[in-house]
Amino acid sequence: MRSREPLWDFYRSVFMLFVFWHHFYLTFPDLFDYVKWFNPFAELFVGLAGFMIGWIYLNRSHGLKFFKKGVYVLGAYLLVAIPYQMLINPNWHSLVDVLLLNTSNTLIEVLKLYGVLFVFVPILIIIFKRAKIFVLLLSLALYLIGINVHLEGMFWDNLLNQLMIYQLYFVIGIWLGHLYTNNLLINRKNIKLLFVCFVLAIIAQISHFGFGLDKYPYNIQKALNNVYMIPVCLYLIYKLHDSIKFTWLYKQITVIGRHSLAAFVISESTRILWLLIPVLLFDIEVSEVSATIISVFYATLLIWLVNQYARAKQCIGGFKYAANNHLRLYRH
Repeated sequence: MRSREPLWDFYRSVFMLFVFWHHFYLTFPDLFDYVKWFNPFAELFVGLAGFMIGWIYLNRSHGLKFFKKGVYVLGAYLLVAIPYQMLINPNWHSLVDVLLLNTSNTLIEVLKLYGVLFVFVPILIIIFKRAKIFVLLLSLALYLIGINVHLEGMFWDNLLNQLMIYQLYFVIGIWLGHLYTNNLLINRKNIKLLFVCFVLAIIAQISHFGFGLDKYPYNIQKALNNVYMIPVCLYLIYKLHDSIKFTWLYKQITVIGRHSLAAFVISESTRILWLLIPVLLFDIEVSEVSATIISVFYATLLIWLVNQYARAKQCIGGFKYAANNHLRLYRH
């Protein structure tokens, strides 16, 4: 088993923090969403999960492990989605809908997509290992369908639409992880190809498609924006990692990625209880600048809360270890 690289934990942590910060910002009503022009972080989060599978697990037998992880992820999602759904629409029909993953009222819907993707990972890995090009082309075809065909009024309409979009980032992540394993990812040829895609995406957006980005429903402008924003964000985060990796702040941030499920639950619970409800009760309206500052405060608070969770989990683990040792000594 390959050792866990701190860089990937840092990447995951920063991706998640930007997603959560955006969620806090979107909680305030009637704001201009300037963040969406430089926010490929949900896609990067899903893509990194695929990358780790392609890098570490592609040639290992871990099908049941991934299925269980998918179930755990969906359980974490429901832990927040069920109480929230009952708060806004308290009836049996609403409860059944959320249990069947047929609602999309939280701001952590990416967690639901993440869980569903992991449930199907065992099958995806088997097919990918036998027909990589076929899987990549099929994934791209589904992505294009998801951009151009918006399902409405049917069961799982939003879930299926978002799955068709995010699965491409997941599959590309698996492929890149596979290339990384075989030392085929980082070379001059791929860097030149990336630069060409970067330039063509900008040209296409300026000359033809424009900058009317939207993620709900996803559109071609957002897809092009991701082509040039993803490498920029990856590079900037890499430089940030190098500049703070020996500092106290680095340790605080990486806890988010190492306890990602807890971070999602704590983030959305904090947003609903300590931000959304007060905003609705007191009809709070703020400017974009104020909302940005408040969102940064809540993101900082989230880092502290997840660190407290990590410490509590470590203490409980220590107590369990001591209790088990005591029982072994008692039996002997």
